[in-house]
Amino acid sequence: MVVKALVMVEGISDKVLVELLVKKLELNQKCEVVTFAETKEGFIGITRAQLNNPVACLVLLKDLEEMDEANMAATVENALYSLEKVKGLTQLQWRFSSGATFHLIPVGLPDDPNLKSLGIRRHTMESHLLRFIFDHPEKCVHERTGHLIDDPQSLLNQILPIVRRHDPPLDSAKDVFQVLRGILGWTGGPRDWLNRMLRDVSVESEPAFKMLCTRLKQAIVK
Repeated sequence: MVVKALVMVEGISDKVLVELLVKKLELNQKCEVVTFAETKEGFIGITRAQLNNPVACLVLLKDLEEMDEANMAATVENALYSLEKVKGLTQLQWRFSSGATFHLIPVGLPDDPNLKSLGIRRHTMESHLLRFIFDHPEKCVHERTGHLIDDPQSLLNQILPIVRRHDPPLDSAKDVFQVLRGILGWTGGPRDWLNRMLRDVSVESEPAFKMLCTRLKQAIVK
């Protein structure tokens, strides 16, 4: 019997992106991606259900927002302790008494200077998407007109101060990405525009996704 890692993400767009990443990493047969934001207890409820499974491998991708990795790790560890005392294996990995393992993958790029220049303070999965688009402006094509926006970062630097006057603080990567999506006229669901963005892309070699991919492989591959 093949035991799949259970990869927990916050929302639907996160799920679509992570499913694309693990498929490109050829790990899609080794894991199942589920969302936890809409569940009553969040990731803790999903974890509790797997607690007594000695071969369970639980992987949590969680937005950093305004935290750093150390603070997030401490917060998650405290949440895990509400279930039972866990053994810390690394700063981002724990083991339950049953043998089940729990891996934390913080999401966001708080040290990225380009995102800082846009006034982004709260980091989400969209931090990685923005960084990728800045590295690949050729992906910035208006859906209806086919017009190429060859410097999306400069355009956002011009537009965001205007938008913030009416809708402050607009400091979340998620919200900034939505502004860019609106400029590009990208319609449909996340699967539509994420498939377009990442078509023929080697995600492991992309600075935007490299750390996410490395940590996914370390957590899922046994």
